[in-house]
Amino acid sequence: MLHRVWRISIAYIGQSAAVQIAKRGNGVILTYNDNESGALDTIEKEGGRAVVLPLDVGRSETFPAFRDSVAEVLRDVWGRDTFDILVNNAAFGRTAQQMPYQAG
Repeated sequence: MLHRVWRISIAYIGQSAAVQIAKRGNGVILTYNDNESGALDTIEKEGGRAVVLPLDVGRSETFPAFRDSVAEVLRDVWGRDTFDILVNNAAFGRTAQQMPYQAG
């Protein structure tokens, strides 16, 4: 029985969380940036239900298309308009060049 639909990024802790959540009978919408991991295969092997969608949080111009994809998946896969829980561990970061330390 489907209890809830979750939206989870599969980076870092997201993959493990997604597998555990799906094992408990929940639907999962996974997102990834550039690497579809084995989370979907693991979830399906365990009898869970998940959909994987691409999402690059560093490219905000793609957000409307992502929103439309989520709405389509919710409607077509689970017959609903909303998801229940959001696990947002997606991030965007940049590194800065480290300047040498000078004692002064």
